Amino acid sequence: MFLRGADTEAIRQRSHNELSTYGIGRELKREAWQAIGRELLRLGLIECAPGKFATLSLTPAGRDALRHRAPITLTEAD
Repeated sequence: MFLRGADTEAIRQRSHNELSTYGIGRELKREAWQAIGRELLRLGLIECAPGKFATLSLTPAGRDALRHRAPITLTEAD
């Protein structure tokens, strides 16, 4: 996962390690990022694309929230 700064062949091959957001979420564990992802899916701000690889993309609501810097409240995992 590139937000956590993982150094994998796939990340390097796709140049994800050169993105400005690479490694910005190192302080969170994988489980925390998974919980955040589930919440964003539940809120309809991202969607999971069908296919071989589980890729996430912003929905129109997610783009709108980013564009307007809308606050997003997530529930805390147990």
